[in-house]
Amino acid sequence: MVKGCMLRMGYTGPLNNANYLKACFMKPYKFFIHSVVYALSHRKGGYDVMKDYQMCMVTALVLNKKYNFSRIIFHYMKDNITSGSKTWVYPRFVQMMIDHAYPNLVKDEQNDLLVLNHMDNEKLIRLSKYHKNWPEPKTKTNFFGFIKNANYEDPDPVNHLKWGNDEEMKENSTTDELKRFEDFSETRNDWFTKEVKVKKRGGKRTPKVQAEEGSTSQP
Repeated sequence: MVKGCMLRMGYTGPLNNANYLKACFMKPYKFFIHSVVYALSHRKGGYDVMKDYQMCMVTALVLNKKYNFSRIIFHYMKDNITSGSKTWVYPRFVQMMIDHAYPNLVKDEQNDLLVLNHMDNEKLIRLSKYHKNWPEPKTKTNFFGFIKNANYEDPDPVNHLKWGNDEEMKENSTTDELKRFEDFSETRNDWFTKEVKVKKRGGKRTPKVQAEEGSTSQP
């Protein structure tokens, strides 16, 4: 479902990698993904690539699916505390909880507020550019799902396999998307792990000594 949604969004990169590049999406989706990753990611940098769970968040927003965002946030907040890092993660989420618990708390705007950098024209210009190794995709895609229609409903709330409703799955683009799935290897779970190959032991092996009557192994 997630990979199908990526292809519907015009993704042109490999599907079997551990990371997905924003540069493999058209500009509108590139901006949308950057906003999601920047706001909901635990990363302190490297916003040009996405992990599996980050693409799951994007898919949930596009297809209007229920998704436990708070579990992701609390998971990485806990990791950040135990890691000894002095960098804040999810400051907006923390402030929201403080405001809810203490609505009348007096704030010192000079000392208590954490200044956050918001998106400006310079960042938008950088987002609109592509690298020579990853040029702008030529495939043109249209908005779909919840981005296009505010009344859009989850197309598969039970099995979570379809990345479009019955009408969308009949579109011509679905045939191309299914064709690209022929090269996709289903080797991931919630947290991506690489397949561990068992190495064959080489060289001569020491033969096992069998205990027999009359041998030196017998008392």
